[in-house]
Amino acid sequence: MGRNTYEDLARKWPVVKNWPNVDDGALRIGEIINSMPKLVAGSREKTGDLKWGDFEAPTAITGNVEEEISGLKKSEGGDIITFGSPTLVRSLMNARLVDELYIIVYPAIVDYGKPLFVDVTGRTDLKLKSAKTFDHGAMMVHYEIAKT
Repeated sequence: MGRNTYEDLARKWPVVKNWPNVDDGALRIGEIINSMPKLVAGSREKTGDLKWGDFEAPTAITGNVEEEISGLKKSEGGDIITFGSPTLVRSLMNARLVDELYIIVYPAIVDYGKPLFVDVTGRTDLKLKSAKTFDHGAMMVHYEIAKT
């Protein structure tokens, strides 16, 4: 994850059990998020203070992020997941290291922020794998990067 996303999630998920009115779904998600290994990419100098509550501390990517992720993709292990982190996602898209995208679309129009795919170079065709709607009007779409 990118540094800003890390800072946001590190304040929330390690203490999920203390959330007011926390439900079983959030507890299960918290258990998964809290137990998985984490890498933090960012341009800030200060990387030695990464903590994740009482859980294993994240590892800072101190070199080239694209090279690090490319190496991980070639190694044994499970999926590599990025939460949020739009700058990191754009970087990984440009390096052609993204295989799938899960995007949640919220029913709101705003006049601020940066579009997710601004600064992405070239064309990337997507294949819709699924779409799920939620009671509050949001929708999650799952795309696979189309093989050309």
